[in-house]
Amino acid sequence: RRAQATGLQLPYQDNNAVKTLVRRAAILPLIPLDSIEDVWFQALEDRDEADITDLTDPFTDYVTDQWIEGDRLLWNHFGTQGPRTTNNLEGWHSKLKKMVQHAHPNIYTAIQMIKDVENANEITRIQRAAGGTTRPKCKKYLNIDRRLVTLKDRYQQGSIDLMEYADSASELLHLG
Repeated sequence: RRAQATGLQLPYQDNNAVKTLVRRAAILPLIPLDSIEDVWFQALEDRDEADITDLTDPFTDYVTDQWIEGDRLLWNHFGTQGPRTTNNLEGWHSKLKKMVQHAHPNIYTAIQMIKDVENANEITRIQRAAGGTTRPKCKKYLNIDRRLVTLKDRYQQGSIDLMEYADSASELLHLG
C-alpha cells in the first residue's frame, strides 16, 4: 500500500529495480531480527546503483522511519509459529457482526450472542475430540507456507545466504 501511496505503482510494473526494492521491503517481516538492517541496506545500495533514488526516496524514507527504526518485535514474524496474518481474527469478527446484525446491540442481545458463540465453540471442540476434521486450508496457501518453511530451513542450515533467502521468499508474496 505504501508503494502505491508514494507513486510507485507504475514504476513497480515497469522497472525491475523498483520491483526488487519494494519486494525487499515487503519481506522484512520474514527476515531474522538481527539481519533486517543487512537486507535493507543491501536494498538501498542496489537502489543507488540502479539510479532510482529520486523516484523512491519517499518510500525508502517511510520504510526506514517506520520499520527499520521502529519496534521490530511488533512486526517481525521470522520466529512465528502459526498464522502470520490476522485473517482468522477478521473472519471471527465478521461472523460476530453477522450474528448481531446492528451496530449497538442491547446488553441482553450481546449476552445471548456470547452464549451462542460459546455453544458453537463447545460443539466444535467435541467434534474434534471425537475425530472430526477441521476445514483444510486452501491448497495455494498451504504451498506458500510449505515453501516458506523450506526456504527458512535452507537459510538456517547455511545452504543459501541471506539475500538469496530474502529474494526467494519475496517471490512467494505475490505482490503483482
